[in-house]
Amino acid sequence: MLIDDVRMLLQRWGAYEEVCSNGLGKSQTARCCDIIRVGLFVMGTNPDEDPTPQEFRELEKAMNELDDAETYHIHQKYVHEANYNESIVLRAENILAALL
Repeated sequence: MLIDDVRMLLQRWGAYEEVCSNGLGKSQTARCCDIIRVGLFVMGTNPDEDPTPQEFRELEKAMNELDDAETYHIHQKYVHEANYNESIVLRAENILAALL
């Protein structure tokens, strides 16, 4: 997978994670925008099924191969939009590109 594809996937995954955590700290409008951006219209799904999109399950499986620092900084950048170390994120993105 190309690095740009990994970054787009991580952006969608980060928005998905934010929506799943109820968008704590976000306005209702911002949460709705996230839902639309991610494409989460999971209506009528079986409650016993995992509603997580397959591409995110594959990403999370690949992320299990990252070390703790890489995982932390990926979360900081793509989920929390907080301070992160760019060199660690770049290394993690490259690892994910090779794994996906």
